[in-house]
Amino acid sequence: MAFNNNITPGTPPLIWSDVNDAFTKINENFDILAVAVGGVGGLVNFSSLDTNVSPTLDNAYSLGTLGTNRWKSVFLAEYHDVPGDQANGVYIGSAQIRGRASTIELPANSTVVGVPIKEPFFNAVQVDNSLRIEANTTSAPWGETVNLNSGTAMQLVVSSAADSITFNNTGVTGLAASTGMSVSAATGSVTVTNTGVISLTSTTALPSGRTAGAGININSASGSGIKITNTGVLSIEAGSAALTISTDAATGIVTITNAAPAGNAFRYVVVDSDFGSPIEANSSNGSVNIVGGAGITLAKDTALDKVTITVNPVFDLRGSVFGDDSTVMVNAIDRVITAAGGFIGNITGNSTGLHTGNSIGIHTGNVTGDVVGDLKGSVVGDDSTFIINGIDKTVTATSVTAGSLNLTARTISTTDSSGMTVTATTTFNSDVTVENDLAVLQRLTVQGSRVMNLSDIKSIVAASTSFADFQTKIAAMA
Repeated sequence: MAFNNNITPGTPPLIWSDVNDAFTKINENFDILAVAVGGVGGLVNFSSLDTNVSPTLDNAYSLGTLGTNRWKSVFLAEYHDVPGDQANGVYIGSAQIRGRASTIELPANSTVVGVPIKEPFFNAVQVDNSLRIEANTTSAPWGETVNLNSGTAMQLVVSSAADSITFNNTGVTGLAASTGMSVSAATGSVTVTNTGVISLTSTTALPSGRTAGAGININSASGSGIKITNTGVLSIEAGSAALTISTDAATGIVTITNAAPAGNAFRYVVVDSDFGSPIEANSSNGSVNIVGGAGITLAKDTALDKVTITVNPVFDLRGSVFGDDSTVMVNAIDRVITAAGGFIGNITGNSTGLHTGNSIGIHTGNVTGDVVGDLKGSVVGDDSTFIINGIDKTVTATSVTAGSLNLTARTISTTDSSGMTVTATTTFNSDVTVENDLAVLQRLTVQGSRVMNLSDIKSIVAASTSFADFQTKIAAMA
C-alpha cells in the first residue's frame, strides 16, 4: 500500500483541526481498491472474475465504440447441445449466433439485405427410384452443377425464360420386324404393320354336342389380322383337398363337389354375457382380435392354436387395495394410503402419523412436531425466504432469544448501522480493522490500562507547542 509523504504538520502550536485534516488526507490517498466479492474481501481483479458482468440499464451502454476505441478480441465458450452449454454464443436481440468447433452457425431464416442466406434446395437427383446424383461440394458461387446431356434419339430444349427443359424423341434407335410384321422407323414416329396371318390351325376336334365357336370372340376389323379371345373360363382348379373337379367332355360342363361339408360351428362371440350385441363375422374369412388390456399380457402359439392370458401385477389401478388380512392398504374413497411396513417413493399431499426413519428429498408444507436426527437441506419460511439455505450454507434468523451463538464465518454483514447492536462487553481476540470512521461515544481503552478520552486529546493538542511536545504529552498519559 502506497502512502502520500507530502503531508507535513503545521507550525506550533499544533491544533486539532490540523490533526483532523491530516487523517482525512491520509484516508483520501489510498491507491488500492479492495471490496467484498462473493462474501470475501480482496482486490478487484478483472482478469479473474467469478461473477457475471451486466449493465444497470437495458439498451443504454455500448461495449467499445464504432470506428475507434474497439476491443481487440472477444472470446466466447463453444456451443454444445448439453445442459449448461446451450446458451453459449453471441446474442443480437433474440438471435443466437453459435460457435461449433471452427464453424459459425447462424439462426434459422437468417438473411443478407433481406435475402435468405440458405434457401431450400435439392441436394440429390434420383433416377428411376434407384440411381442418385448427389452434391458433394459447396464451391462458390452456387455450389455443384447437375449436367443433363442429350443422347441418341433424344433432344433437350432449354428455356431460361420459362425455367424449363423439354425432352424430345428424335427417332427410334431400333425395332426389328418379325414374320408377318413390317416396321416403318421414320423420324418421330414408328409404324408396325401386320403383313398377313401366317397360320390358324385347330389341333383338337370338337366332341359331339359341343357348339362350335362357343366362348370364343374373333376380331378381324383391321382387315389383315385376326384376334381370337376366350370369353369364358380358362381353367378351374380345386382350392383345397375338400373340393373335387369333374368335367363333362361332351357338354363342357364343369362340376365342383365339396367332399368334406362343413360341420357345426359357433356363429357369434359373446363378451361378458352381452347376448344382445355379440361379435359376428362380417365375411367368410373374418377374424376375432383379442387385445390385452391394463395388466393383461397375451401370448399366442400358432402351432398349437393356443392363446395364453397372463395377468401382470404391475399396472395402474383405480380403486381400493386390500391386504391378505382384509385390511385396507389403499383407500380409494378417502384417498388414503396405509403402509405398515414403510413407504418408499415420493409423497404428495398431507402425511399424518409417526414418522420413523430417513426422509430423503424435497419436503413442501408445514412440519408440526419434533425433528429427531440430522436435517440436510434448505428450510423455507411461509414468505418463501430461506431460513436455512442448504446450498449457500447460511442461516437467517430474525432473533436468537436463548443459548449461545458461535460464528465461524469470516464476514458478518448488516444493512445499516442499527442492524447489529452489542449490549454487553465484547471481546475481540484478534486484530480488528476499521475501514471507515470509528465513532467512540464514551472512551477508548487500549490494552486495558491506557484510557484516553477524546476531550483530553483535544486539550493536549491545544496545549502542545510542537508535534514532539504532543507526542510527549500523549506518552505521559500511559
